[in-house]
Amino acid sequence: MKQSRLLICALILLFALPVFAQDDADSAWTTFTTQNGRIFGIALNPDETIIATISAITIRQNQELAFTDFVLEVFDLETGERLVDIPATDDDKMDNLAFSPDGTLLAVGYYTGDIEIYDTESFEQIGFVDNVYSGGGRQFEFSPDGQYIIGERGTTNVVSTDDWTIIASTWGANEEFIIHAAVSPDSTQFATTDFGDSLNIHDIETGEILESFEGLFDNTGFLFWNTDETIIFESERALHVFDIASGESTIAFNIDGVVIQTMVLSPDNTQALVSTFENTLTLWDIATGEMLVDFPLETYRGPRFADFGETMIAVAEDSTVYVQSLGESE
Repeated sequence: MKQSRLLICALILLFALPVFAQDDADSAWTTFTTQNGRIFGIALNPDETIIATISAITIRQNQELAFTDFVLEVFDLETGERLVDIPATDDDKMDNLAFSPDGTLLAVGYYTGDIEIYDTESFEQIGFVDNVYSGGGRQFEFSPDGQYIIGERGTTNVVSTDDWTIIASTWGANEEFIIHAAVSPDSTQFATTDFGDSLNIHDIETGEILESFEGLFDNTGFLFWNTDETIIFESERALHVFDIASGESTIAFNIDGVVIQTMVLSPDNTQALVSTFENTLTLWDIATGEMLVDFPLETYRGPRFADFGETMIAVAEDSTVYVQSLGESE
């Protein structure tokens, strides 16, 4: 099955008319590019049967680069067929993607902070919420039970997927601006980090802060709720595991001397895929702090976007999409 996914991705060439290449024999990477070139978002659905991308055309405007003709493209990885090709609404800029946990919904975010919801069977738009998050690189996510979407927009906004309305909106401790948010595994709470350097635990339905912890980090980066008892956050080029009961954190591993550009966790939260601005891409075991794989690819430029399960997909600075079965990389 893992072998077949690499072959399947090659079939995208037949439908998307992208530039496609297989790297040298020593590499397990397969590469392709979408029709518009510049990629702004990418996501795998939970069972890794389809890949969604946001791409745009690069133009020069007043001697500066600009982007236009944003489009959502979705590919079936079993057949290579492009399932959908949807241009951005009112020529706005798309910038984020997220599948629901059961894979039946695809949320598409805009620079305006608005989110459109699509049914992944018909690809008809079935929902819309405005001003959920800060577009232009900020994230939103579904809760594990699929009942909520949360996004950061200074506040953290909680959207009910029953009627696509915002049911809670909250600041951090002392009404500080929120940096990142992550939902608990049981979908009853969410964690936030704020500009007051606090880590906060909130009730998901009301947004009320239940607990707040100070002094854990300085200038925090990525945030993930790992298990019922632990939260993972990145700060000062290190991944920290925070124990909620004790209020203490330990360092899982350090990325010494480099600046982290992208970090994503595996679906079971046991591994972290980390890219840096120094063009490295590494896979780590969170429990042991061991670096499992240092992916060798000389032309690689650390991904601006990535997603992975059994199959890893990462987007390089030149918007080439790299696809690899993790079973082949070990």
